[in-house]
Amino acid sequence: MRTERKDEQAGFTLVELLVVLLIFGMLSGILYAALREGSLALNRTSAYQNDISSLAVTEQVLSRSIQRIYPEFVPAVLAGMPGHVQFDGEPNSISFLTQAPSSVASGGMVRMALWLQQHGSSAELVVAAQPELAWPGQNNITIERLVTGISAASFTFWGSDNPGGPGYWHASWRDRPVLPGLIRLTIQFPPGDPRNWPDFLVAPMVYTDETCQFVPSTQSCFGR
Repeated sequence: MRTERKDEQAGFTLVELLVVLLIFGMLSGILYAALREGSLALNRTSAYQNDISSLAVTEQVLSRSIQRIYPEFVPAVLAGMPGHVQFDGEPNSISFLTQAPSSVASGGMVRMALWLQQHGSSAELVVAAQPELAWPGQNNITIERLVTGISAASFTFWGSDNPGGPGYWHASWRDRPVLPGLIRLTIQFPPGDPRNWPDFLVAPMVYTDETCQFVPSTQSCFGR
C-alpha cells in the first residue's frame, strides 16, 4: 500500500500579514496618543505647579515688604495742616518706604511702588523699587512683573478716620498721619485659569507716634 505525504510549510499569507500590520499600526497609534496625552498632562501639571510656586514667592515678598513699611512722617508745611506719613494707597497702586529686599539691595531702605498695569483685557501686577539714598539721576530702579494674566485686581485699606473710632475698608489711603491697620490685595484670574489667590491681607508692623514732638538736641520726644 502506498501513502502520499504532503509537506505543509508553515507561514503567513499576504492577507494575514496585512492584518498583523494593521493591528500593529492601530496599537502604535493608541500608544502614541496615550504617551502624548500623558506628556501634555505632565506639562500642564508642571506649569500649574510653577504658577503656584510663583504666587507663593510673590506673597512672601509682599508680606515682608508691607510688614516692614516705615512710616516716615512728613511735618505740616502750612499752619493748621496736619502732617502725614509717606504712604499713598489707591485702588490700583500703593507706594511706601520699606526695608530693602535682598533682591534689590543688601541693606537700607527702598521706596517701593506696586501697581496694576493694564494690557487690553488683561493686566499684570508690577513692582518697582529704588534705594532711598540713591544719587540724583542715578538709574538704579528695579522693575519686575510679579503676577501676569490678571483679569482684575484692587487694593483696599482698613483703618479709622478718627483715633479710637470704628474702622472700615477704604478705597484709598493717603495724606494721613498713620499707616492703615491692614492692606488687602484682591486678585481675580480669567475663567478657566487654575490659579487661585485668596484675598491677601497684611498688617504693617511699625506704627507712628503722632503725639511725639521730636527734639533734635535730645534726640527724643519733648517731655519724655
